[in-house]
Amino acid sequence: ENRAASSCGHIYGKKRITAESFTAGGRVYERYPADLKKRCDWSYTEGINETLLHLYIHQPDEDKTPGINAWFATEFNRKNTWFYEMKPFIEYMRRCMFMLQQGQNVADAAYFIGEDAPKMTGITEPKLPKGYSFDYINSEVIIRDLQVKNGRLVLPHGTSYRLLVLPPQETMRPELLRKIEQLVAGGAVILGPKPSVSPSMQDYPNADKQVKELADKLWDTGKILSGKNMEEMFSMLNIVPDCGSAQEDPILYAHRTMGNTEIYFITNQSDKTVQVTPQFRVKNRKPELWNPIDGSTRDLPAFEQQGEITSVPLQLETFESVFVVFRKQGKPFASSVEANFPKPELLADVNTPWKVQFESDKIRRGPAETVIFNQLQDWSKNIDERIRYYS
Repeated sequence: ENRAASSCGHIYGKKRITAESFTAGGRVYERYPADLKKRCDWSYTEGINETLLHLYIHQPDEDKTPGINAWFATEFNRKNTWFYEMKPFIEYMRRCMFMLQQGQNVADAAYFIGEDAPKMTGITEPKLPKGYSFDYINSEVIIRDLQVKNGRLVLPHGTSYRLLVLPPQETMRPELLRKIEQLVAGGAVILGPKPSVSPSMQDYPNADKQVKELADKLWDTGKILSGKNMEEMFSMLNIVPDCGSAQEDPILYAHRTMGNTEIYFITNQSDKTVQVTPQFRVKNRKPELWNPIDGSTRDLPAFEQQGEITSVPLQLETFESVFVVFRKQGKPFASSVEANFPKPELLADVNTPWKVQFESDKIRRGPAETVIFNQLQDWSKNIDERIRYYS
């Protein structure tokens, strides 16, 4: 449902698309920011750009721990052990949301969501290849707002698409089909099956007759295509992937455009460090890495430009996400991933024992004496119950 919600924002010209975030059930007190981040980043690639934390329960008592909680949701309250350590995660989300609210969303295909009801989300058939993005679009916006300029389907606020895809349905209202006829006459490219009847009883049976006659005119003459997959369509239209990578690469992306600046959000959705070389649909601009963890920015000197494509070697740690921003002109002077991500230099090897002092009171109940750890270890596996269950 995230994509349906973000599509509404994109086709109606809304800047922010908000989602109830980190809703959950079970696993009480088991979630923490590093655990939540993967799903958070996935939602950004679905078009969400404003998170609404769910759920916060007021904690009126100082002496009652772990406080008042529900059987659902993440415990975003001051009785959670990591509540006061949460600021970096909040800052990370704030930076991501700020960046993803800039300019316009970039998508190549608009999938018509259909006119049947109820409708919680749409389908993408034929399937979209990796490296491209899409929105759902409804009949109201198509009829009222959609126009064709230089072969692109354009909305008044600037959102545009190269291709309109119709769902595998036999129904379409005649007024929508007449608007599609106008779009085709203006140069729009449309893919989908031929309708035969109207889904409405309005003006029945004349409406069905209109649909059949107009559909015969558009499909039988080849003005609207059918029976092709999306790879064939993009090849026919000479549209390369917006953020291309190997099928097995565990990365997802979102793309915003703002004047002469291209903003790509890239997320590694795997629990392993990966080296990838995304091919961005950008030319004559050099890439920068903007890190939403700490707000730092730096150049990525290793990249390759070929025609409409700029390839950038990236190294992403476990579940890491970054922004790759194109705004300045420049030429590459290196080609390896090491130039973009130099290996860290070992400054010191800390291997002496640690003296750990736990808080010991009726709530936390840690050991009162200082504990010596000869090596770092997982507290939950400690044989001392005062440490194993310490929060």
